[in-house]
Amino acid sequence: MNSFIEWLNKHLVPIAAKIGAVRWLVALRDAFIAIMPAMMAGSIATVLNALVRDIPTKFGWMGFVNSMQWLIGINAMVWTGTLAILGLTWTTPGPLMPFLGTGGNWLGLIIGFLCLGISVLTYMPFVLAANKMMASDSQSDKNTQDAADGSTAEAAKA
Repeated sequence: MNSFIEWLNKHLVPIAAKIGAVRWLVALRDAFIAIMPAMMAGSIATVLNALVRDIPTKFGWMGFVNSMQWLIGINAMVWTGTLAILGLTWTTPGPLMPFLGTGGNWLGLIIGFLCLGISVLTYMPFVLAANKMMASDSQSDKNTQDAADGSTAEAAKA
């Protein structure tokens, strides 16, 4: 075991130290650490609502659900103040995020639009191929349905 730890210290720790010193990754790590309490509070509220509202409702225990309305209301407020707000921040349009993240630097906005364009160009061939496959599948389904309708019409005439 000691030889494995020595190997990790010799080979892996220097690489991890270099990665850990990159300021952009440090900022990302710190941002996730900062929002973790809000995510945990919202998650606990969601689980509690499932336990005191959703599951008992499925079993028809409405008396229990009605007696827990005070907790359900608190959980709704916690969820709204945590996960709902975090959802709003995560759905900020992509090109706008670098602009806001750099404190209003226009270069960030330009980079954001550049990244959006690269993403569109990257995914475009796959979307076009999927659309073409869906169109050919729907056409073959239509042909199969037409053939089936024709055979049933011929059987009805006979």
